[in-house]
Amino acid sequence: MKRFKSWFKRNFGHITERVSDFGTVARPLWMIFLFQLLVAFAFVGAPQGQDMLLTFIIDFTSEWRSLAWFWLGLFFLSAVSEFGCRMIIYFSDLTTHELKVRRVRFRKLFQKHLSKFFLFAPVVFVTWGFIAAYRRLNKGDSIDAFEYKDPFLFFAIILFFLLLMVYLLYLIYFGRLKKTLYILPLNRLQKYLFTKLYSITKERVIPRTQEINGIRVQVPVTIGGVDFMKPLMRRFYFAFLFPSIFFILFFSFLPIAGYDIIGAAALICMAFGCWIIVYCALAILDKVQPLPFKVPFRLTLVILVLLASWFNNDHPARSAATKPAGPDNRKLIHEYFDEWVEARQLDTTSNFPVIFVGAEGGALRTGCFTSMMLARLQDSLPNFKDYVFCYSSVSGGSLGVNFFNALTQAPALPANYKTVTRNFYNNDFLSATTGKLIFAEILNAFSPKLLSVFDRARALEVTWENSFAEATGLTGDANLLAANFSTHAGNPQKKDNAVVLINVTEVESGSRTIWSNVKIDPVNFKKVIDLQKKSLVQLPYSTAISLSARFPLVSPAGAIEWKEDKRLHYVDGGYYENKGALGIAEALEAIKKNSKFKNKAEFFVIQFHFSEEGEGEYRGIEFLNESREILGSIMNVRSGHTNYSYEELFRVCKENNAVLIPLHLPLDGHKVPMNWVLSTAALDRIERVCNGMLRKEMNLQPLLTRLHQLPK
Repeated sequence: MKRFKSWFKRNFGHITERVSDFGTVARPLWMIFLFQLLVAFAFVGAPQGQDMLLTFIIDFTSEWRSLAWFWLGLFFLSAVSEFGCRMIIYFSDLTTHELKVRRVRFRKLFQKHLSKFFLFAPVVFVTWGFIAAYRRLNKGDSIDAFEYKDPFLFFAIILFFLLLMVYLLYLIYFGRLKKTLYILPLNRLQKYLFTKLYSITKERVIPRTQEINGIRVQVPVTIGGVDFMKPLMRRFYFAFLFPSIFFILFFSFLPIAGYDIIGAAALICMAFGCWIIVYCALAILDKVQPLPFKVPFRLTLVILVLLASWFNNDHPARSAATKPAGPDNRKLIHEYFDEWVEARQLDTTSNFPVIFVGAEGGALRTGCFTSMMLARLQDSLPNFKDYVFCYSSVSGGSLGVNFFNALTQAPALPANYKTVTRNFYNNDFLSATTGKLIFAEILNAFSPKLLSVFDRARALEVTWENSFAEATGLTGDANLLAANFSTHAGNPQKKDNAVVLINVTEVESGSRTIWSNVKIDPVNFKKVIDLQKKSLVQLPYSTAISLSARFPLVSPAGAIEWKEDKRLHYVDGGYYENKGALGIAEALEAIKKNSKFKNKAEFFVIQFHFSEEGEGEYRGIEFLNESREILGSIMNVRSGHTNYSYEELFRVCKENNAVLIPLHLPLDGHKVPMNWVLSTAALDRIERVCNGMLRKEMNLQPLLTRLHQLPK
């Protein structure tokens, strides 16, 4: 064995040394490596990130301000990544005091190459993302969004500016601008110290040759310590740390409308750069220990976050008013149905159609698909909205159906629903939420009380409200998304309003929960919590919708007070079942059993699906079985609930002669990603699908034929 070890060391020892040295150099830089991986994932791996880049190519003329911010953020991230790398290297002791000269040279070479990699990596990943986005755009029929314009020119301009940025970085760090902007004003001893592997924080005595009275002698010289750190720390403070703190505060308190100008892509780059610098500052404090006693600064911050989370009430849902005392004046589902039929003045002497609409979760992917398809139906059949009785939805589908519901109840009805819907979804719902998430919410983690200006869920809701006002021209109480749900869109006294079933999940109990303008009673809705009855407050319409679309960590759970000083938390309804189908099945059964008009109503159920219908075949687990079996069953149980709920809806429809109309979005996640912002190309593709379905979808024909038979 000893002979083998000796042989291996003699023949392969230099390789193991290289690997060991690279690991030693790279280990302190793990956080910067992590941020580079996040950049690669955000702009190359994630369809949502590529759709953001695609927006710059498609909407170049209208997105130039956001693109300019993106260039600044990308340049800042590149510079910060390189400087942060060097800072951590300078403060890391990598000597082990036993290294041979060649290993010192290898380690210094690794350090130089790593700093160069971090300098150019963000630009390389973003360039890769732009190329991948453009290639996907031109693949197959994806170019359908550009019948009248070719985006290649804008793509070429963007690539040119990326190459220009690479050239500028080269000039600053390696070329003509190096002496002016980059070189630190160091003396000979300082330059000598920076070429060594041991930390510059430690004072060391080294022999240096000096000439005294004409004689060259070896004298001890002290290097390292505070004086050697000053030039580097001065640049760190003024060029990086102070600007980073300013950016963190600026973007945390920025008004919601301002995020749209900057854009999510720029915010991501700026945030990554700022937090790299903050991490470097904490790492330096851990090394320098400026206080009289030793403090683990990074660990202390983790402890502070844990302590703050004990007192912080998380993210209380916005309230519109305190719920008034007195009896609940909402009706049971079948009672409300009878009143709705009479309020709508439907002809009960003969059969009449009644429409239920269900919408699956999936951010704007299904939200826009749902709204756009309902808008096309309404534009083609002006009486369509008069026969829609109930909406049951989850997550992004809740935004889709309830946006359409708000349009149908608006004081001034739009002449063209499709145009208003397109204008609404043409807005950026991602930037404000992203800005609050990656800047403000991190600060909030250290606060014992949430500042509402930091809340990313509030930012998303206000963005919806502002976009509704912009698309419709309605403000104040006429903006139904911003108004109190219980006194406006969900007012139970307005008998001709549609029933709204917003599906939510209660975190503490794991129970199905529904926010609605009708009573969610235990007879008709089995094992379901009536959240409006349980809550002590009334909610704005946008907040009620948001409860159904809170999917941590993207959106936080909403806390609602149900007893004095006692709150429960609510998240995306998709945690339990993701289609809203069970609510429709229960409502339909209740009406068929108890309504006095049950024999006159012809029921049609439109169910919007996240994607095309699949075969439901699954690949078995083949690696790390026991651990993946536990995690897989926990994560996939909602799929089981979802499949069950749809089968239950199918059964109820069949038993009660209701027509089930499934509508599947036939576009994959690359063409229409699950995101809170959609490019023009994605919107065009959804619009084309809806136009095609209106003309050719066989499942819709029974409903279209029946509505055409009714008097205009």
